[in-house]
Amino acid sequence: MLLPIMGQTLHVRRTRNDPVTFNSRFVEFRQTFWYLDIPLHPEYHTPLLGELGTSFWVEFRAQDGALYSFPTHLLSIESIPLQVWQIQGPTHSEVLREQRRDFFRVPASFPVKLEYDNETHKFQVDVMSKDISGGGIAIIIPKSVLIHPGSVVRVRFTLPNLNFAVDTLCIVIRVGPANDYAYRIASLEFTDFKESIRQKIIQFTFWRQRYTQE
Repeated sequence: MLLPIMGQTLHVRRTRNDPVTFNSRFVEFRQTFWYLDIPLHPEYHTPLLGELGTSFWVEFRAQDGALYSFPTHLLSIESIPLQVWQIQGPTHSEVLREQRRDFFRVPASFPVKLEYDNETHKFQVDVMSKDISGGGIAIIIPKSVLIHPGSVVRVRFTLPNLNFAVDTLCIVIRVGPANDYAYRIASLEFTDFKESIRQKIIQFTFWRQRYTQE
């Protein structure tokens, strides 16, 4: 069965579709057990907490570029010599292979209307984009905008050179720390998305790349 190489980065999710991933590293393989570094949140560097028997999903990318994932559970916490997780290794039938595309990201600054809500209110705010790809967009938000990883927001914007309007839901992947001016970078992943709209955005990224190189 295909294994990651020693030291390779792994991503751990609480559930298969959880948008929040924790970073880990493949340490060792023994019989049917895997050992990996205790997973840490990529932004806050806090550990993923779980009791023995807790279920979660592990992902890794193979040399052919495909994404492999499988369900497993925590067996124990060992010291070899640093603390690591011992997890149940997957059977061949449990491993899922997904040919996930990686989209080219380009810097781009244009107005974006962001909609989000909390338990009692819905908010609309005008912000600016930082970069964009066929998979998502990064926006610059003031400190007053309270969105968090895992939440769902709506964005509306017009691709500048195509005059093409985009209106779509997004999952918040991460929100960076505030800079000296109290602004943060929020990374959003497009969801509920028609492929024809994605192709327009990809067309824009190619145009933008050529434009910045001229």
